[in-house]
Amino acid sequence: MRKMRAVTIKANAAYAKRFGINASSSITCVKPSGTVSQTFDCSSGIHPRHSQYYIRRVRISATDSLYKMMRDQGVKAHPEVGQNANEATTFVLEFPVKAPNGSLYKNDLTAIEQLEYWKMVKLNFTEHNPSATISVGDEEWVAVVAWISDNWDIIGGLSFLPRENHVYRLAPYETIDKKTYEALASKFPVIDYSKLIIYERTDETEQTQELACAGGTCEII
Repeated sequence: MRKMRAVTIKANAAYAKRFGINASSSITCVKPSGTVSQTFDCSSGIHPRHSQYYIRRVRISATDSLYKMMRDQGVKAHPEVGQNANEATTFVLEFPVKAPNGSLYKNDLTAIEQLEYWKMVKLNFTEHNPSATISVGDEEWVAVVAWISDNWDIIGGLSFLPRENHVYRLAPYETIDKKTYEALASKFPVIDYSKLIIYERTDETEQTQELACAGGTCEII
């Protein structure tokens, strides 16, 4: 990992000099991001899969052409928590997901193992703070606090969630069993994405910067 980082820094400096521009301040990063990982059906960044079977919920603007197309083709959607269907500005789409065989799940790793993996990537590859959401069991909080204290000088980009018993409405991920997954998957519509052009009235391809951590929060994947 250190060798790969060194090679990228050296190559960046060489090409910056050739083109007469400033070298990038940060080159290495953790990918895929939360958004891209959904596109390719893989876990985000340095995170393991949520579980073998789960519901993935995605928030989308009520005015988005993609939302309107998905809604009209039968994808289950809920108004955001605190909003009603008639006046909602944000809707939550639901997708049943089965992780590929051989996947690593969040409950396969202790909180400390997750933190040590983050630390390895932080110290040996990325030049910034890789974003990670650590799943913590009820009996692990004391050890996690001690680990944070011992590694305080390098802490950044971390968020923490209870491993279990954190039930809240329309959570981004919800663990389900095989029977529930199969029932949901059998009812999930086949999406015809070619119809998207019918709904598009304005250019919605504007590039925006995707921040893993912003406004005091980090992405939950």
